[in-house]
Amino acid sequence: MRPGNAIQALIATDNIILRRGMARMLGDCQGVQVVSELSSGQEVIKQIEGAAPDVALIDYYLPGLGGLEVAARLADKKSSPRVILFSTYALRESSVFLALEAGVAAVLDKSCGYRDLVAAVKAAAEGKTYLPPALSAQVLGRFGSWMGRPNRGKRGEFASLTPREREVMQLIAEGLTYTQIADQLCISPNTVNRHRASLMDKLNLKSVADIVKFAIEARVVRLDGRAFENN
Repeated sequence: MRPGNAIQALIATDNIILRRGMARMLGDCQGVQVVSELSSGQEVIKQIEGAAPDVALIDYYLPGLGGLEVAARLADKKSSPRVILFSTYALRESSVFLALEAGVAAVLDKSCGYRDLVAAVKAAAEGKTYLPPALSAQVLGRFGSWMGRPNRGKRGEFASLTPREREVMQLIAEGLTYTQIADQLCISPNTVNRHRASLMDKLNLKSVADIVKFAIEARVVRLDGRAFENN
């Protein structure tokens, strides 16, 4: 954050009502100034190439270039804002882990309110990581068992995938159909299929069963999830 100045925040979501609502709430918060309201990940990348704000609040399920991929791209830049990913849906624990692994400052979902929004922005501007109590109780309580003893080789291979390929692998392993994955990520089933084919080629996997096995060994998903019942 710029010394002595208000926290400059960018908001990116294609939901105009949500975007304006968040901007209004943050505008009422002393010490925070919303400097940009965008509707796509591409716009975020372009905006950051100019003057970067302190904090970027990005929709996790932003269509096209998703929030997770935007966060990963920004992490590679020398001067970039701290990223907060948010969703109007309840996020899976594994989705939160992927976000944290991408280096985001905070994750917010539909269980979060105004106080969490403001707390996340202020924590991000101070270089801290923030998870609201509702998500902390759900996620951090299982962090050790979920990430405890992963196969390091598999984790390294998983990290080599693009952020979107990681999301697709995670959702396939959790039992979602291509249509369901497409709906959740706001992309087409054909695009889901391309990401599936790409990740299978990179990891030398031959079937959906191989994807699930790899995901378990890499701790991309937990062994106790119902998602595996039909695989």
